[in-house]
Amino acid sequence: MGKEAKTNAMRILERAKVPYTAHEYAHEEGVAVDGVTVAASMGEDPACVYKTLVTQGSSKNYFVFVIPVAAELDLKAAARSVGEKSVAMIHVADINKVTGYVRGGCSPVGMKKQYTTVFDESVLAQEKVYVSGGRIGTQVCCAPADLIRAARATTAEKNAAEAIKAAGEITFNTIYPIGSIYMSINDTNPEKLFGGTWAAWGTGRVPVGVDTSDSDFSTVEKTGGEKTHKLSTDELASHKHSATVNITEKQLIGTVHNFAGQGADWGPGNTVTGICSASGDDSAFYPSGTSKTTKYKDGFKIDATHSHVASATMENAGGGNAHNNIQPYITCYMWKRIE
Repeated sequence: MGKEAKTNAMRILERAKVPYTAHEYAHEEGVAVDGVTVAASMGEDPACVYKTLVTQGSSKNYFVFVIPVAAELDLKAAARSVGEKSVAMIHVADINKVTGYVRGGCSPVGMKKQYTTVFDESVLAQEKVYVSGGRIGTQVCCAPADLIRAARATTAEKNAAEAIKAAGEITFNTIYPIGSIYMSINDTNPEKLFGGTWAAWGTGRVPVGVDTSDSDFSTVEKTGGEKTHKLSTDELASHKHSATVNITEKQLIGTVHNFAGQGADWGPGNTVTGICSASGDDSAFYPSGTSKTTKYKDGFKIDATHSHVASATMENAGGGNAHNNIQPYITCYMWKRIE
């Protein structure tokens, strides 16, 4: 076959040093031929002739599936094998735009872009496998392992396992991105459960949401507060202390004062209003206007008006100890994913 007759698929096989043979089959110009008919025209078992189907997943990515020509693509199984929620066949009009090939001549090797390509696992049981050579009327035949390598493809079984693993990693990274906090009542480090690298976090502390309007909580992982607190004088509530002092007032009976040799002017009510010079007359020592039956010449008692001064001592109360500052709580283990 001349160089000008080679397709892109053939050139890639040659660059990859994949031994292959090209086979022509009868067809009308530009008209696709179904795979079973192609197998019959070449005298081959349809089980070793494979067709290439292009799909688009729910993620909008394209996926290529290579299956026996007599088989139907199980879209649900295909989606699971590539980790998609669903896949659907692309419209015939879009085949050339997506792959660079035309319907009936679409090869898994040499598309415009490298898409995820999955072979049905049955290909591994074949000694040889036929696929489109990149144009209607041409098939190429080579060893399955070589073809899979040249197409940079995988098999459905292997790809499904990888897809499950990848989906698990995607789910894990979606749920627990770096910086996530994991809480549990079990002390098992989450790296043993999910992977990643985790470090104990927040030991002995209660998490509080960030509040950019409050300087105490304005930045992430800012710490503060205290387990116990001793009030300062400035932190005490404004208050007053009052004390009641009871004094039992007693009239003190004065000592007898000796006024002998002195005169006194007594006013009404036996109240001393002045002290007079002694006249030598005992009557000076009798209250005015009274009978001289009571004599105060030798002295008398004075009921003096006076006041008492009382002082009170305030005793200190309380032990001055710090008070418990902990809110109601429940404990658990916390870890932070660091990578």
